[in-house]
Amino acid sequence: MRIDGTLSQWNDNDKCGFIAPARGGAAVFVDLAQFALQEHDERPRLHERLSFELAIDRNGNMRARSVRRPGRSGVLAGLRAAVRPSARKRKRVGQGAAVFLVFASAAYMASAYLLTVAGQQPGKTEEALELRQPPVHEGLYADIRRTASLD
Repeated sequence: MRIDGTLSQWNDNDKCGFIAPARGGAAVFVDLAQFALQEHDERPRLHERLSFELAIDRNGNMRARSVRRPGRSGVLAGLRAAVRPSARKRKRVGQGAAVFLVFASAAYMASAYLLTVAGQQPGKTEEALELRQPPVHEGLYADIRRTASLD
């Protein structure tokens, strides 16, 4: 059964210390060999939260074994570090996304323009231009002349 606690004492010279259980009780001896350390892990720190199992040594004393930092499984921590992209790779992905967005927006605008141009009929545009032109005044009696010429 795993027990949670905090590192209450640590001696770097002897590479050992004591863990105080979170639910109270006597401090439990621990040495560095019982930590599930990875290459990138640092040494244990005072008041660090730990998870451990209890074991009894040859002399009948309680010891901590298979000590882990909560939230870090030995195998999972190594996998996470291997999967985590480097800063250079993150920069390349960001640049690629920006280029993709520029091309996608340009393609969208071009297709929207082509659809509007293709949807217009040439006859209607000429009629619309004629309707928009203001009438030309030929003089005071232009209306009378026009009606007289139509008869």
